[in-house]
Amino acid sequence: MKLLLISGSEDVLRSVQDKLLDSFIQPCKDVGEAVAALETGVFDAILADLDYVPIAALERLPAATPVIALADAKQMDQQLVVDVVAKDDTGWANLPRAVDAAMRCRGAAESACAANQLAKVLFDSSPIAIHIIDMQGKVLRWNKAAEEIFGWAEEDVVGSFLPTIPPGERDAYIRPIQPITKGDHRPSGEESRQRRRDGTILYLNVWKELLFDAHGAASGVVSLLVDSSEKLKLQHQLRQSQRLEAVGKLAGGVAHDFNNLLTIISGYSDLALSQLAPDDALRQNIEEVTKAANRATALTSQLLAFSRKQVLKPKVINLNAIISDLEKMLRRLIGENIDLITVLNPDIGRVKADPGQIEQVIVNLAVNSRDAMPQGGKLVIETANVELDVRYSQHHIGAEPGTYVAICVSDSGHGMDAETQSHIFEPFFTTREVGKGTGLGLSTVYGIVKQSGGDIWVYSEPGRGTTFKIYLPLMSQPANAQGTVAVHTAPGRGSETVLLVEDEQCVRELVKEVLAKQGYRVLTAGDGVDGLALSESETRMIDLLLTDVVMPKMSGRQLAESLLSVNPKLKVLYMSGYTDNAILQNGILEPDTKFIQKPFSPESIARKVREVLDAKG
Repeated sequence: MKLLLISGSEDVLRSVQDKLLDSFIQPCKDVGEAVAALETGVFDAILADLDYVPIAALERLPAATPVIALADAKQMDQQLVVDVVAKDDTGWANLPRAVDAAMRCRGAAESACAANQLAKVLFDSSPIAIHIIDMQGKVLRWNKAAEEIFGWAEEDVVGSFLPTIPPGERDAYIRPIQPITKGDHRPSGEESRQRRRDGTILYLNVWKELLFDAHGAASGVVSLLVDSSEKLKLQHQLRQSQRLEAVGKLAGGVAHDFNNLLTIISGYSDLALSQLAPDDALRQNIEEVTKAANRATALTSQLLAFSRKQVLKPKVINLNAIISDLEKMLRRLIGENIDLITVLNPDIGRVKADPGQIEQVIVNLAVNSRDAMPQGGKLVIETANVELDVRYSQHHIGAEPGTYVAICVSDSGHGMDAETQSHIFEPFFTTREVGKGTGLGLSTVYGIVKQSGGDIWVYSEPGRGTTFKIYLPLMSQPANAQGTVAVHTAPGRGSETVLLVEDEQCVRELVKEVLAKQGYRVLTAGDGVDGLALSESETRMIDLLLTDVVMPKMSGRQLAESLLSVNPKLKVLYMSGYTDNAILQNGILEPDTKFIQKPFSPESIARKVREVLDAKG
């Protein structure tokens, strides 16, 4: 052991050395000399001779090192010391025991300190949201992961009732935990429906553990919360995919059998017509039967397309050529009150698909857009080369990572809510009036795209229009003799400060992780209001605002205008599920605005951020 002795007595020094033969003893004459020694070395304990050290002076000694007082009597306040040893034969005999007890005391204190430090590190750095509440539901602790999931900072919620529980559900949340005692307690796991600060509903897996005081009474609840909203979303996608698959099998079987019946009906009708004179009274009736059979044949053809059982004649084609050939017909189809805009990337690759079926896909989507804009509007058709990564495939059942050619069809119509979007590809589902449509248009599109090895994705909000994105696998051949698929180098790194504002937490976390790995300093906010507040509190200059376009409370454009009024040199990059030209043509953003459309790969967002930061002006 290494001990520090504060005493001016040679007799005391010899007595200590005699009783603690295996210890290193460093003598000091006063507290000042002891403090200096403690600054340069570590000692296991301090022996303080109270004949040379005033009791009050012990307060100057560090609390982490236990102090044993050497005194002629034990009548003293022991608040500043762990033990008192008398300077007589009995006391010196007890000195080794006292030092050993002091060492155990210090070891226990250090273990408790280490345990507390470990608990703090685990609590603060855990990727799982953790909060602690008392038995009345008031928040005691709230970690960083909880801040990320729910949107409230710890200082906003401590002392108040758990804000994630709606007021009307508080009694039901608290009642089950209040009567529990230690003997009755069992750790519990459950599913819970709670809310974020912006009102978004979250579905969570929650594990609760009771905390108990020294008397064994429950004093609080520590909860571990994992956001399962994405899992439920994927489960919903899987169920929807399975439902469409099952309906497709049924539709294919029905269409196949019904086509046999239609063959008979049409055949005998034609035979009957060939045997009737032009002025025969029955001719008109038979002709109506033939027309009805032809319409039924068209319907069964659509059912076969949805069920992916139609006969395709795929070719290696250039989608730009298909769209260009259709453009004149589409303008007549959608009417003069709708502005058709085509933005065709000249360097797109080729795809292998049935050109007639692809034409049908484009026409069906254009008709849907027309019907969504009865008062007129804009219809934008775009093509592009895109890279769908593993993350995209994880969030879109059936999609494979790889390089694709995209057709994006966007309109400025009335849009769709989430419930409508979950049914749009089902056969015979329609939002039109009775008699205004069969409900097979989008189911046909779905079947053709899937049978061609591609994927289809829709982004829509009520009042915000709709974007359909079709991804068809890229063939190895270039689009034409001049055009080639662009080859990109790795995106450059940076050290600038980026303010990322995105209301979708998963997207926000993904982009933050991507940019942080590229060396950027990333500040995050869940909406425009929080982003503005964060920028006002930030002491360092923000180099780039990376913001979603459509957000609650404040749009990305409004946020950018507010920040640019303070910092005119700020670079701005917008992102959205709507396509670039659709947003520009709809007047949400001004021309020449920097923009990247969702979904994007980590590489593409990193490259775009570097491109915007390096741009002049």
